[in-house]
Amino acid sequence: MASSDTGEGTVSADNLSFTTTNWNADKTVTITGIADNLSDGDQSYAIRLMADNTTSDLGYKYVDPADVTLKNLDTEMGGYYVSSVSGDTDESGKTASFTVRLRSEPTDNITIYVASSDTGEGTVSADNLSFTTTNWNADQTVTITGIADNLSDGDQSYAIRLMADNTTSDLGYKYVDPADVTLKNLDTEMGGYYVSSVSGDTDESGKTASFTVRLRSEPTDNITIYVASSDTGEGTVSADNLSFTTTNWNADKTVTITGIADNLSDGDQSYAIRLMADNTTSDLGYKYVDPADVTLKNLDTEMGGYYVSSVSGDTDESGKTASFTVRLRSEPTDNITIYVASSDTGEGTVSADNLSFTTTNWNADKTVTITGIADNLSDGDQSYAIRLLADNTTSDLGYKYVDPADVTLKNLDTEMGGYYVSSVSGDTDESGEAGLVHGASAK
Repeated sequence: MASSDTGEGTVSADNLSFTTTNWNADKTVTITGIADNLSDGDQSYAIRLMADNTTSDLGYKYVDPADVTLKNLDTEMGGYYVSSVSGDTDESGKTASFTVRLRSEPTDNITIYVASSDTGEGTVSADNLSFTTTNWNADQTVTITGIADNLSDGDQSYAIRLMADNTTSDLGYKYVDPADVTLKNLDTEMGGYYVSSVSGDTDESGKTASFTVRLRSEPTDNITIYVASSDTGEGTVSADNLSFTTTNWNADKTVTITGIADNLSDGDQSYAIRLMADNTTSDLGYKYVDPADVTLKNLDTEMGGYYVSSVSGDTDESGKTASFTVRLRSEPTDNITIYVASSDTGEGTVSADNLSFTTTNWNADKTVTITGIADNLSDGDQSYAIRLLADNTTSDLGYKYVDPADVTLKNLDTEMGGYYVSSVSGDTDESGEAGLVHGASAK
């Protein structure tokens, strides 16, 4: 055995030996992906299986087993890491910043171009960022400075445009446009509140998001605003009020929002953090002034779907069985029944024609057993599939019409000589994840 390209994948052994006693035992070949740190795309290669040309058994001498083809997946595909912006600028000259770096080592120098969408609101510290094969993984910082206009024009949104390198010879980066960065230039000529953009969305695994609040001007009395989630079943806040005094009025106060799980496949849910006015302060510049609310989503990590395991192996015509399991990804709101059928009952049959899941057993594995069928024909190994069909009648829209992945396998012909080479278990990738090839022979 040998890899056609040891720069993409290597094999665990260079030969497999079979005797008159172990001829029908599977032998495993493990293939390990090799990293090159280059954005060279997914690379196809093969594991060569070569005949025994010295054996005295004429049924196997010069009989070449089928090669196995697969890909080494490129985990260094071209692209950019663009950080979140550190905050908003303001008309007093307050700055904000973000960083950029490459996702993978380029094969040529990369230069991206940087520009403000509105230089009357904010300017950038550099008009380009250059990356080489030596500094590609180092963060480069862009600093944005707020510009004053002496107008009471409110907070103005603008963007920092990041534009692709269209001349590089590295096709993994050529024409690849980094994500732009959006922010606001806060108007310092107004009374009221500065409410920053929210840092992102929450999710049902407990991921947090945050934003900040400060006053636009020094108050003549203490100011207390009130904070509440519009839906505490989706997200909760770290404090129910924020207090500002004549000494801390221009310091940012942070509100942290925590996502709440419900185990339901109810999709991403929008909600808001309500900021409510101080109606008792004696400062008439702030009394009854309602800060802007903050809207976000709680991302559903329990979206409907199925976990279908790999099949345990192939069936054969002597009645050998194989099996796999199925369970739901999340708790349903209604019972779920999926249907099971063999694509060829002349090759293999299933132990049950349906699998039912309820709101109490949804996360328990259910096993499907497949039994090989004999046909007394020397017709070779026959591929077939176990079809898993969606529940089209459930009221749970997270599962209705969602089709589980089918399972493919072979029914091995026990009336033939030669080799059994199973399907490869998957592709390798450059992080070193292994693929498996199983082989067995039969007379």
